[in-house]
Amino acid sequence: MNYLHLVTTAICIFSLKVHANFKTLDMPKSVRVKIASISLPINLNGSGIMVDNLSLEGIKNVSLIKDDSIKISRSQAWVVQKNSKKLKSSDPILKLDSVSGRIKINLFWYPTPIFLSAKNDNRADVILNLKLNDYIQGVLVGEMPSHWPLEALKAQAIAARSYAYSQLLSRKNEIFHLNANVLDQVYSLQSNLSKEALKAVNETQNEFLFLNQLPLKAYYHSDCGGHTEEPSNVWGVGELKIGTTKDHYCKMRRFEWKYKMAKQRLAQVLGLDALNEDIKIIKSSTGRAEFVEVNGTKISGQDLRQKIGFDKLKSTLFSLTFDENSVTFVGRGYGHGSGLCQWGAKAMALNGKTYLEILRHYYPLAKVSEVFDSKDQSVKL
Repeated sequence: MNYLHLVTTAICIFSLKVHANFKTLDMPKSVRVKIASISLPINLNGSGIMVDNLSLEGIKNVSLIKDDSIKISRSQAWVVQKNSKKLKSSDPILKLDSVSGRIKINLFWYPTPIFLSAKNDNRADVILNLKLNDYIQGVLVGEMPSHWPLEALKAQAIAARSYAYSQLLSRKNEIFHLNANVLDQVYSLQSNLSKEALKAVNETQNEFLFLNQLPLKAYYHSDCGGHTEEPSNVWGVGELKIGTTKDHYCKMRRFEWKYKMAKQRLAQVLGLDALNEDIKIIKSSTGRAEFVEVNGTKISGQDLRQKIGFDKLKSTLFSLTFDENSVTFVGRGYGHGSGLCQWGAKAMALNGKTYLEILRHYYPLAKVSEVFDSKDQSVKL
């Protein structure tokens, strides 16, 4: 399949590049990502580890330079120990670097620079400052199989990049912008990116989804079950409407599931003494359980998934059956259902659709914009 021909055709059909009257925004260069939360003390190994802004016997601004193995703990201040020498830092955040560009913390290697952010429970958050497209490469490894079609990978890269940009703006004054797990986007430190996946990131490196003149918080999920959902019907007020779509590409897969649990267990999960038969599903316009009413109390479908377990209650596209002692959820799809459906995107790509067509299908109210700097933005879709 000639992907270059398809991309060129899509651009001709769906867009002429025009200047966009977006708010003035700077092209994001990097993001801060919380990669882990670890217990102290920790052991560090690497080639030429450097720790700045330490103090030693009253002398301030001492740098620990080119040590290969150190131990870090914390009580009232950071304590960096090399053999019998102890250096301290009262800063809440400790910056680590190395000559080799990586440091091993306990059992895992991380790229430098690394920031340790102190927490109150004798733990520390490990935060990486990553170039945006390096981060997107890691997200592509974590979120979509690298052997999938190029156009699906491109669509995923733009969705992930847009989500990251949106979170960067909303959390710009916080210690980190993104979690490296399902709380935001799954970021993998593994470098097993296929040539196609690397190409997908590089060829879309300035492209973002925009809505209402701002980068879109572009949600995505595994399998929509045949119809996508508005974010506001998943997470409530404050979410933008991005448009929904009937998705026969995903529906062809027909991913169906069942989960059976004891009534008493469901009652415990919901903090109830007992469960009566009066369980109502209040559905959104797309057929998902926007709310579930149990014993007269409403809980959102997404909160119910979280309480039971996302791997057990795989989506909110379900119905209920009962017997004397148990409740059975019967559903289809996997994930919250908002935004890009990954399995649907794969099917679209295999059917010759371009990444622009895929994004237009799953984010019908958004536009794809190329952002170079605050003075140069244009619309592609």
